[in-house]
Amino acid sequence: MFHALWDMVQFLGGLWQADFGQLILIGIIVKPVMGAGLWWFVVRKRKGWGGGRQAG
Repeated sequence: MFHALWDMVQFLGGLWQADFGQLILIGIIVKPVMGAGLWWFVVRKRKGWGGGRQAG
């Protein structure tokens, strides 16, 4: 969802020669934060790196 909104801002900025100013900087900062959050959610859901499987 976030990626679609980011692409829309980039496309409209190019199409209308709009200057979104600080929105671009905020987007650059938010991307890695959201990526880390989604990564943490997936790892937590799998209960660690092993996908929840027991060794042995």
